[in-house]
Amino acid sequence: IRQLDAEIARLQHVVASLQQRRNVLERFKNQEKSLFAPIRKLPDDLLQNLFLVCQQHLGRDGFIDVFDRNSFVRTITQICAYWRFIAYSCPQIW
Repeated sequence: IRQLDAEIARLQHVVASLQQRRNVLERFKNQEKSLFAPIRKLPDDLLQNLFLVCQQHLGRDGFIDVFDRNSFVRTITQICAYWRFIAYSCPQIW
């Protein structure tokens, strides 16, 4: 019985190690997947224009009326580094 317990403990350690490696690979896969998202294929100026249009419609007809100008800018700059770069490089947003 001791041998079986030892073998079970060893195999549980192997399983835990494999699960940890799988989790690392899963995170890597998700990060790589986001690099190919369609939004990343939009030209910078088009994304800036989308931000400006959204900002201009704040509060009209109930469209994102819960945001004010500052919280909208804060929100889009927290989505990802790419959106933050686009927002910071567009003075009309500020």
